[in-house]
Amino acid sequence: MTAKNKHEAVFAVIGIPPQDVRNVWDDFKIQYKKSKKKDLKFLLIIDEETKINKKRKSHRWFDYVEQVNFAKPSQLIDLVSNYEDRLIGITCRAESKIPDLARIVPHLAYLDVPTSESLKWSVDKLLMRRRFKAYDRSISPKFSVVKDVSLATITKLEKIVKYPMIVKPSNMAQSLLVTPVYHRDELQVALTKTFSALSKEKNTSAVLVEHYMDGDQYSIDSYVDDEGRVYHCPIVHIKTGKQIGFDDFFGYRQMTPTRLKRSTESDAQLVCERAIKALRLKSCTAHIELMRTEEGWKVIELGPRVGGFREDLYKYSYGFDHAVNDILVRIGQKPKIKKKILGYTAALKVFSKNEGVITSLKGVAALNKLASFKSIERRLKVGDTARFAKNGGKSVYNIIFHNADRSNLLADIRRMETTVDINVR
Repeated sequence: MTAKNKHEAVFAVIGIPPQDVRNVWDDFKIQYKKSKKKDLKFLLIIDEETKINKKRKSHRWFDYVEQVNFAKPSQLIDLVSNYEDRLIGITCRAESKIPDLARIVPHLAYLDVPTSESLKWSVDKLLMRRRFKAYDRSISPKFSVVKDVSLATITKLEKIVKYPMIVKPSNMAQSLLVTPVYHRDELQVALTKTFSALSKEKNTSAVLVEHYMDGDQYSIDSYVDDEGRVYHCPIVHIKTGKQIGFDDFFGYRQMTPTRLKRSTESDAQLVCERAIKALRLKSCTAHIELMRTEEGWKVIELGPRVGGFREDLYKYSYGFDHAVNDILVRIGQKPKIKKKILGYTAALKVFSKNEGVITSLKGVAALNKLASFKSIERRLKVGDTARFAKNGGKSVYNIIFHNADRSNLLADIRRMETTVDINVR
């Protein structure tokens, strides 16, 4: 359906956002109509191979749905021309869909959008590291690109990068194939495993080896307007799977507010701005992952998208709509950020402690009795295979907690950890 209507504005979305985001956007539609005297319509753009189910809520929610082959410019040109007189902005929330956004951006000459080059630099870890090094080498760790597992390569890494190291593909999302190594034997095994996995998947990613930074992990979502001005959301602390006993690097717990001094958070924001400038991003939300080390703040990586769980974290702890702000910054309006603390919020990814087929899931019902409990999403069921994040797996549960008192929040998280039971075989 592409009937033209000059009395409406159209905002495009690549990939389907979660239901809670669509709920927030419903309210924004009403606000937009009151202020602009126009209906706001949402356009879903998906790959031509994606099956559309007209009965599916996520598909029915959108006013318009278009399928294209993102590799064919002619189709993208036709798509844009059908909406160009009404199109006010475009967003992409999933990291895996950013390359599709990069392909359509050159055809959006009359919108404020990040450049296709800046998007490519942001999703390829190697290109990202090179940009950081050229702009300000102090904001990221030492790194090297490797093409084999020869003795010469190992020796070079030991001299340039030094142990401990992180081995990972340059353009794969999440924690897939991310491996820490502490000595030569582990480095050889990790490189061999990574090259083998990429070969089997016919993946052309470069293999990146970085110095493994020791410190506390944090992240910041920042809005970047069309002139490069940056507006920072409150910082979030991340506890990794590694810190709770997993041989894995997924973000187990995200929590805000933190106990950092204001000056320390300001230092982190400055590093985020340098990273954003290095990648020349504009008209988007940037999700920056950081490590607080003895040498100062370092950038782990940056994504030109909204960070995971941010709607809930900011809604409960500060009372502002992150999903709405992502639209505002993309249509040339100033985002609305609140800083007054309303309480403490934590988002948790619960993985199985072992890989295998899930045989039972217990203890979830008891979570409703916890004062801090807000919501739970079950992502795997009995009979599904549980895998670690580094092997391409996803969490069994995503859980949100909120409490006005930090101690009570942590106590309820501990109760959850001792109650929820995931069994596999």
